[in-house]
Amino acid sequence: AGPGTDLTVHEAKSTELARKIQTERDPLVRAQIIRTIEIYPTRLTSAVLHAATNDPEPAVRIACADAWGKRNTDEAVEHLSELFKKDESIDVRIAATKGLGTTKNQAALQHLAPALEDKDPALQLVAVESLKTLTGVDFGYDVNKYREYLKTPPSERPQQGLADKLRQLF
Repeated sequence: AGPGTDLTVHEAKSTELARKIQTERDPLVRAQIIRTIEIYPTRLTSAVLHAATNDPEPAVRIACADAWGKRNTDEAVEHLSELFKKDESIDVRIAATKGLGTTKNQAALQHLAPALEDKDPALQLVAVESLKTLTGVDFGYDVNKYREYLKTPPSERPQQGLADKLRQLF
């Protein structure tokens, strides 16, 4: 195998999957296509994920949120933030909030504040878990402490303690 073979394979696979998703009628199959195409780091994959965030079926949009959450990019954070803000399905909004945490991108912090203010306690819980993942700071499940944490300038925020770091290891 010569140089660029992996890229060529990735491009070919993502092209094949992009074609399939355009004509697939079954939403569960479309969701599976999203879960499959996400492993190919191509521009076409990003375009498919972007388009699929507008799929009429929540299962497909949830798969998109999961896929974006695996990318540590500002683009992923923006797409997840938009899904959280605009989607009518609470399940999609929860998946987007979880995805913001799994990006491990610090730019996601500012986008989690609205989830802490949401009236849905499940959404608040997922926002707390995402904040724990992103910051390493653990206030238990005290939503108010996380709200205050995000309002505090970054230079004045408490840092993760040694005991918290050790707990995460084990």
